[in-house]
Amino acid sequence: MGSNIYRGMYWFLFPGFCVIANDVFAYIFGISFGKTPLIALSPKKTVEGFVGGLVMTMIWAILGAIYVSELPYFVCPKHDLGIIPFEQMECEFPAAFKP
Repeated sequence: MGSNIYRGMYWFLFPGFCVIANDVFAYIFGISFGKTPLIALSPKKTVEGFVGGLVMTMIWAILGAIYVSELPYFVCPKHDLGIIPFEQMECEFPAAFKP
């Protein structure tokens, strides 16, 4: 996963954001609507939390990908791992980010 940072910050950060979103949405839906236990091994997990987390993560991923793929800071490949605040990046957007 570390080598993905050289292809753009998008490939490094976005999967982590999706995992965090899944955990948060599953928790919210489980607490709000959860009635049906998902598995006996973990009794507080619910089917409603699982399904709500899945659906909201997919929505989050689609909307987040559309927004973040337009930002050069996330899309442009990095040539070094130095972090410069407010760094202006310009590059030809890779084909993966073109509609």
